[in-house]
Amino acid sequence: TRAYWGSSVIPHIDSSNVEGNINMILFINASQKTNSGNLGIWKDNEFKENIFKPKNLKNSCLMYDMSEDFYHGFEPMDFGAYRWAIGVKYTPINLA
Repeated sequence: TRAYWGSSVIPHIDSSNVEGNINMILFINASQKTNSGNLGIWKDNEFKENIFKPKNLKNSCLMYDMSEDFYHGFEPMDFGAYRWAIGVKYTPINLA
């Protein structure tokens, strides 16, 4: 995905938030601004209670268990900001 200034993702819980699913956000590159699409983990859906917000958005990865009780999203990006990322969801296969 590509995101630029003004882009945001309202904190939400994915509909596929079942036990065993893991979400991975692979940050490829981003500007060095405060809000550059740093997909964070939040206790609420209003950007009030931050749990974790990554600082390094170049060649890094955010991974989390989708069944945990928290939201994810990012605040509106600063003027001139950009971010390139790849989103991946791991779902285990039941081989039984």
